Amino acid sequence: MQKEKTYLDLLEFPIIHGRHLCNEVIVNCAIFEKKITISNDIQILTVVDKYNAFQNLLSKTSFESANVHVIVIDEYIKWISKIKSLKEYIEKEYDNLPSYILYVDGFDTLILQDILEPKKLLDFYNCKLLFNMETNFVHTGFPEPSLNYFDDLYYREASRSVILNEKKYGSRINAALNAGVFLGEKDYVLQILKETLDYMLEDYNKGYPYGCLDDQCLLRFVHNEHFDDISIDLFNKFCFWGSRLTFEDFSENNIFGIGYTQKYLNKYIDGKY
Repeated sequence: MQKEKTYLDLLEFPIIHGRHLCNEVIVNCAIFEKKITISNDIQILTVVDKYNAFQNLLSKTSFESANVHVIVIDEYIKWISKIKSLKEYIEKEYDNLPSYILYVDGFDTLILQDILEPKKLLDFYNCKLLFNMETNFVHTGFPEPSLNYFDDLYYREASRSVILNEKKYGSRINAALNAGVFLGEKDYVLQILKETLDYMLEDYNKGYPYGCLDDQCLLRFVHNEHFDDISIDLFNKFCFWGSRLTFEDFSENNIFGIGYTQKYLNKYIDGKY
């Protein structure tokens, strides 16, 4: 019963992210029957390679109204293709795009609810760019360019993030950016993509973050550098990231539902308002 309730609860989030999470929901819920409406102020983007484009979950979503564009490239090189393709597309189409960009990883993201007020979401976190969130600073498994390259990520940026989170949210929260979903102001998204690509193209011998091709590891540094303008969706206002543990751990400390993040919500609101 608890597991079945979890599936239904997940349908309340506008977006869910995570391959296992999405697969379980697709199998257990009739999600593609509902028509989804996305604000005309939002452009949805994703990047896929031509060989796997048919697996893109956006193509399975029934939109009542939405601006959706799938950027199809010949070969997807982790993860520089994502950053480079997004940057180039937004630059090229800048004047034709609406005010906000919503990026989603195409193969492990589902849009389940209407998203009608992008400014309200960003204003809640007082930011220009809002990323999906996960509860730790672990590495995604992408090979290191050199021995001990990511030490600064673990020992410098992780601790810096905790301090910055405490300043903003009033609690020492060990949570971090997830690069699979983000929503932001068009001009600021382009600015951050340019900066991120510049880091990627640098010589990795200069040390982290230079030459880092793992967009998530790199963007965690960029987040710390621009903490006042970039936020994580700590209270799952528009997105929820999950894994197999989402369906196995129903303890009080589980991030899902009223767990890990929700207990900080009142403190944040009290400090903000």
